[in-house]
Amino acid sequence: VNMDVCSVLRTGCAHMFRGAGARDEFVAHVCKLWPFGDPAPIDAGVVTRQCTAAGCRGTLRTFVVADVPAGVRWCAEHNAHSNVSCLEVNSKRDRACVAATMQMAEAAGASSDSGVLCGIRRLPHAVDKAVVGIDIEHGDVTELLLSCARNPPLREWQVEFHRREAAMKLLVRHGAAVSPNVLVFAVGEDTLEQQQAAFGARQQHMTWDGELLEMLDALHDVTGRELVVMLNSASGSAMPAAIASAGAAASGSGISGARGVFAGREQCVAAVVLQCVDPAVICRLRELYELASLMRGMFSTVVRHQGDGQHVVSMAGNALILTDQKAIAPGYACQVLQRTTARLSPTAADKALRELCEEVWGWAVQRLPLLAKYRQEFLTELGQGMCLGACAASHVAMTDNASVELHLDGNDGPLSLILWLHGGSGQLRGGSFCMPGLGVRLVPLDCTMVVLCTSRVWHGTAPLAASSRGGSSHSSANSSSRPPIRVGSSHFIRVPDVTQLLYIEAAAGGRQAMEERQAQVLRDVAAAKQKLAEYSRWEEEHAAWAVGAGGSKRCRGSGGQNRVAASALPPPAPHTPPALKAVLQEIKAQRDAMLQMGKAQGVEGFRLDTVRRGFFGWLPADVSKRGARKAAKRAAREGAAPAEGE
Repeated sequence: VNMDVCSVLRTGCAHMFRGAGARDEFVAHVCKLWPFGDPAPIDAGVVTRQCTAAGCRGTLRTFVVADVPAGVRWCAEHNAHSNVSCLEVNSKRDRACVAATMQMAEAAGASSDSGVLCGIRRLPHAVDKAVVGIDIEHGDVTELLLSCARNPPLREWQVEFHRREAAMKLLVRHGAAVSPNVLVFAVGEDTLEQQQAAFGARQQHMTWDGELLEMLDALHDVTGRELVVMLNSASGSAMPAAIASAGAAASGSGISGARGVFAGREQCVAAVVLQCVDPAVICRLRELYELASLMRGMFSTVVRHQGDGQHVVSMAGNALILTDQKAIAPGYACQVLQRTTARLSPTAADKALRELCEEVWGWAVQRLPLLAKYRQEFLTELGQGMCLGACAASHVAMTDNASVELHLDGNDGPLSLILWLHGGSGQLRGGSFCMPGLGVRLVPLDCTMVVLCTSRVWHGTAPLAASSRGGSSHSSANSSSRPPIRVGSSHFIRVPDVTQLLYIEAAAGGRQAMEERQAQVLRDVAAAKQKLAEYSRWEEEHAAWAVGAGGSKRCRGSGGQNRVAASALPPPAPHTPPALKAVLQEIKAQRDAMLQMGKAQGVEGFRLDTVRRGFFGWLPADVSKRGARKAAKRAAREGAAPAEGE
């Protein structure tokens, strides 16, 4: 039995082996990785162990399948786990056996020049032709290639690991369990800043003009590939000897200057591109996203960016929008109203949103175990409670066939998940997801996921054009006649929102009290707005009456005395002029007071110091919309203690 194949998928798996000794060794190994309890009483020769995680349906069953002269054959059925936290427990295991398996696989394939590794044929590191779009037919996605569109090679500052052993050592150290044919390269932190400064001098956001579209053509296309980009820090603690030797191995593979890039540098994961090919996972994600689309009432429509880069985003989550003076509790206003109207907690909409986030997170953790460590180390227990279920996302944003200008998300946490799914039939041309600071781009295929440090790496989606089958743009019940659609979703943590919501929750005395207060605030604002609307209608009626009364007076001397009887008196005023502005100011003052009260209690949602010293490469708010001013202030007080609240 290959002990590395113990990471059970959602569909479960079975292991066949001979002898009770092998069975016992296997069961002991699995019980170290998964939280299985003691075996239940033997029933018909079957020994069953139940997962102890809350609400988890995972089981491990062992039984005899054949008694042959060569020995007893046993089967161990490891059924699918249903608790995401249980999956995270499994991802924290010692990766030594995984490292050994990868090294043995490398040794087995190292002597072959055919590029075969572990039975999987390696894809070439440089695809000759770039992908210019995709063709969608009943949900199946095929890349569109043009012979004249050449794929630029990697640049000299993108130091690639040609040797699989060196790459796998690095990935195992950082908890990235990706496929053997993954493309791995490293970029220096100083190089990243130089590359981004070359095109990032135009403020915070950059629309797709001619200059940027030319820049797009110079990026290396990694469509269909799995990718891990490591970021080498400009300074920091020395790397372990094993990783330093990995850098030396890369140097020996023909990359000039690699030894100088890797030696003595601390590294972190800057970006990961994953590609799901499991039909069961894809179908499950489609179901959940379709359910979310049907329940778009729980999403708020938000207009992002300005000018040509403006696009509409549907957003949901635990938000505190500082420009929205009535937002003082988890959720956008539409979520809170829906929650209040249904008088249920959680409502169906909240439950569907959490289920979607947990499913996406669970699959990502299986492919990228470092995410479990990230959630554990970055979020406190209070911070995890502000997420949308057992994941590390407080917000979800969804777009349809959107072009997003290059930007940074300065308020996001260290790592965000971006996922794409497709539907309809037709072609989508363009629409590459670009990370110019890392020198790569990709056309999203079905269930492509990018795990990215969005606060440090510029990213955006190039313009795209959609064309339906037969040129029709009308949708119908037949999926083949629906226009092609790319649904992009982003799962992320908005650090200021979560922090301030925790302050307000502490000041209010609990989540329920905070939500009840938010519901009352929304009712007060709605009542003030209704009074304002009534008063506005009265002003219009009064103005119309004044014009009519004046005309009647001019006609009175010419025999029109009876014409003024109906309009002799003005319409009665409904009430005194409403003070909506005063209501909002009072709400804001109460919210600010609660923020100060909660802050004084010392509640924390994040372990910021731990992450700053960790390997996630996150610099909170350093690259936000006020990044330049903050950088100047930081340089001025270099060596001084951080200001309060920083």
